[in-house]
Amino acid sequence: TNLRVIESAIDKILKLRGVEFYFRKIIDGVPADEKDIKNIGVIAQEIAEHFPELVGTSSDGYMLVNYEALFPIIVESIQQQSYQLDGYEIELKQLEDKMKEKGL
Repeated sequence: TNLRVIESAIDKILKLRGVEFYFRKIIDGVPADEKDIKNIGVIAQEIAEHFPELVGTSSDGYMLVNYEALFPIIVESIQQQSYQLDGYEIELKQLEDKMKEKGL
């Protein structure tokens, strides 16, 4: 019952970086001999800055991101961007009409 639209979602999303990275398993404090595993994700510290409720810490001290919870933020960002584009289209149409009126 306490629903609120995510404020400035697009501004916050634009401050995040999608990254590729290699994650090496650490066993007893020593990097495992197996090959690094390629992953795609976001930087937890950046998420924590804007959405601290989406970041936790594992028992071994690694920051973890709740990727599922990013989905509604991305949806709201797309909606906000769509509203911005709609506004720009209206403004462009008005400018085009003015140019036609002036014979340009």
